[in-house]
Amino acid sequence: MVEKVTGTQKEFLVGTWINGAKKLAENSDDFTKELYELNARSLITTWGSYDRAISGGLIDYSNRQWVGLTNDYYKMRWEKWITERKKELAGESYTNYSAQDWFEMEWAWARGTNKYSGTPNGLDLQGLGTDVLANYSLTNMPKDPAEDDSRDLPLEGMTATAGSEQATTGSEGPASAVLDQTTGTIWHSKWSGDARENLWIDIALGESKTVTGLRMLPRSGGGNGTITSYRIEISNDHGKTYQEVATGTWNSSDSWKMAEFHAIQATNVRLYAVESVSDTSNIFASAAEIRIMGPATAIVPAEETIVNIATPSKEADLSSAQAAKETDKYTVSTVWKDATGTTVTAISKDKNATHDYTAKITLTPVTGYSFDKTSVPDTLTLKLNDQRTVEAIPVTDSVLNDDGTVTITYQFSNMFREAHYEWISLLLKNLRT
Repeated sequence: MVEKVTGTQKEFLVGTWINGAKKLAENSDDFTKELYELNARSLITTWGSYDRAISGGLIDYSNRQWVGLTNDYYKMRWEKWITERKKELAGESYTNYSAQDWFEMEWAWARGTNKYSGTPNGLDLQGLGTDVLANYSLTNMPKDPAEDDSRDLPLEGMTATAGSEQATTGSEGPASAVLDQTTGTIWHSKWSGDARENLWIDIALGESKTVTGLRMLPRSGGGNGTITSYRIEISNDHGKTYQEVATGTWNSSDSWKMAEFHAIQATNVRLYAVESVSDTSNIFASAAEIRIMGPATAIVPAEETIVNIATPSKEADLSSAQAAKETDKYTVSTVWKDATGTTVTAISKDKNATHDYTAKITLTPVTGYSFDKTSVPDTLTLKLNDQRTVEAIPVTDSVLNDDGTVTITYQFSNMFREAHYEWISLLLKNLRT
């Protein structure tokens, strides 16, 4: 994409630069022509020989973000470096290229003779800008799965204990730090060191819950105590007995780490530091934050966010006018209010009264499901008792609440009218699909 954008202007083409240098020598012998091209290429890359580039510190001194140079020179270097860093993070054998290694790669490009165009690509710059915003903005970049907190169990009721912990010293010490939602404080085992079997931290959930994994944020900088090899055990009898559910390794960076295992009931989740970072002969364990993961939840699709609601019988008893669910993925409750906002159970029989009533319908997802903004209906289909249908009627309000429920309200104006009196079925549909 960088080359597409810069390629719309001739000033940003490496071909413009190289071809201009070659043109200066067009009436000269082949050696002179090649020398001019070599000089043009080396000036924007190595700035000359190894001594000037490395010892003299002039490599990339005159770097340019030009089409051709970006793809064939800078991209090549980045790809090689990233490949080795991936190997390193995965615990595999990797290469740290020396200055000489890098220079040989770069000098190969500087001595090259492949041709580069000096003609812009003709692409629409405005269209490219729209593409960049739609597909390459930070909001569209995939996150590290370990950063996903959507499966974290609520922290309420959880407590943390450890087999070894330093007395509170500044921002380090107690096990409780892993649940304080503050990355600047950490649990740290005793600074004097401890036996490996004591380097564990236990999260008590308060009650038996379904757990499927653990997320751990190491201390900033990934220093002493950062866990690089782990074992996870669970208890479902409040810490009396434990069973192993997962083992594995993590890299030593300070990014979020994750370990998943099969869904199981647990009252306690215990993380052991089988191996950890240490800059002394002592061994330590540490962590900034820990989260226990529950089952993955499925989003209730918009086409399944359907509620049928009956209007009251002739006796005007609103207790019979309750919303009924169309799926087992959520539960439904209905509250009726009159024009003053008072909760009511019956329609007034006074024909002179204001007969505006509002149905407030709350949908609560069951375990394993959740709502998002695409599940929330903004229109409804109104079915009258004579089977007439009126579609695409905006609901009075529909909102996704902070607690994960969806609340839908619809106001019936003059509900005493005969057309609405017998029966109305409201089919709430999200027309965004």
